Amino acid sequence: MTIDDLLSGDELLTLAQEDVQQKESRCRDLTFGLLDCSIAMLFFLPFFGQKANTGIQAVSLMHLEGISPYVRLVYCLVVTGIAVSGVLTLALQSCRNTLWVKSKSRISIALNAAGALLFIISLQPYAAVFLFIILTIKGLMLIRWP
Repeated sequence: MTIDDLLSGDELLTLAQEDVQQKESRCRDLTFGLLDCSIAMLFFLPFFGQKANTGIQAVSLMHLEGISPYVRLVYCLVVTGIAVSGVLTLALQSCRNTLWVKSKSRISIALNAAGALLFIISLQPYAAVFLFIILTIKGLMLIRWP
């Protein structure tokens, strides 16, 4: 057996392709997880508009007042759901459960899309743009690494 036979074997090529796919998957999972965890910034940074005496004031989700408690609860649930999705994606990178592997990206994108739509409908443009940018990054990554 020659060195050329060893280096050009189908088994070696298959192993190399699987290794590349696994590295791309880990990179995508890491990026998705970190982006989803960054959504928690909405709790602390002033991305929400609130009516004030002289106009509109930018506040964080924790300090948002003057809206229905139900709307605020939905905001908190969406932001928490996305952040939890990110934590799970980061924590379960080694998980090989078929259901989790196939659904983690879909869950992340669906939650981001729902959040962006919610903030657009409820006239919170800064939060909507923030989620839309993250959703765009994820979409481009999925196009790049299917």
